Amino acid sequence: MSLPLLAEAFRRLEALDGVVVSAGIQASEGRLQTEAAGTTLADVATWNHFGTEDIPARPWLEVAQDRNRRKWAGLAGRVVEPWRKGQGLAELQVLSAVMVGDCQESLLDEPWHPNAPSTIKRKGSDQPLVDTGRLVQSHRGAVELPDGTVIAINGVRG
Repeated sequence: MSLPLLAEAFRRLEALDGVVVSAGIQASEGRLQTEAAGTTLADVATWNHFGTEDIPARPWLEVAQDRNRRKWAGLAGRVVEPWRKGQGLAELQVLSAVMVGDCQESLLDEPWHPNAPSTIKRKGSDQPLVDTGRLVQSHRGAVELPDGTVIAINGVRG
């Protein structure tokens, strides 16, 4: 790659400085009526993702990231040129929505460590990470722009 082409590539990347695209369970998810006072869905997601003394780790977000890294990078690459032209917001929103869907798919479809017999009895189901469905349905994406604007994205599992 020639020096002018490399310089242009860096200028394109710098144009995206400060843009953050994310997906997962957002900290703003509300309190759970079935859990202890003050417990949020984000707390429950953290315990299930990383594990606790009593809950085995089921890192669905890491699995989704590892499995879809190239796809996400390809989608992110489609943003650079439109962004330099003052566009690209739609591409960022698509990236976030795809990330959300991939995270939901990972949560539902991986062969996670089985639930304990006591959990199966309480839930009436042996599917790890799924009880009421709120955890999978509460995945959200966000696009944060350099000016601080945050655009929330609801992904759709597909």
